[in-house]
Amino acid sequence: MPILAIEVISRTYNQEYQQKMQDYQDLGILYYGIYNLRPGHQGKFRQRQSLEIYKRVDGAYQLQTGEPTQPGNPVWMPEIGLGLGCEIQNHGGWQRPWLYWYTAEGERHLTYEDLCRQEQTQREAAEARIAELEARLRALGLGE
Repeated sequence: MPILAIEVISRTYNQEYQQKMQDYQDLGILYYGIYNLRPGHQGKFRQRQSLEIYKRVDGAYQLQTGEPTQPGNPVWMPEIGLGLGCEIQNHGGWQRPWLYWYTAEGERHLTYEDLCRQEQTQREAAEARIAELEARLRALGLGE
């Protein structure tokens, strides 16, 4: 049995907040997440957030709150050793809320794009340092 199930709501609402939630609860799945691509969309009873995480407590789901002082407002899930949160970012030309994994300290795990940018920045810094050292050597008459 999975510990976490996430439903994505895009254009059409398919009973994620009622029937599907009940189904996952009955199956005994510990965490149920609803990722709403239309934040602010009115659900049946109240305005919805981009990401809502529910935890099964005493057989019923209870909405969990994230850490409001941390970017992404992640909800920590100790059973899987990760937090899940939502931040508005631009990926592939799409600016909208995106899901991210977080550490216990609330730091966002890097995405593939983040890692590529980080590597490029490090490469450019190393190349600049090499060019600087070569210029110094030339100035001392030790270069080519």
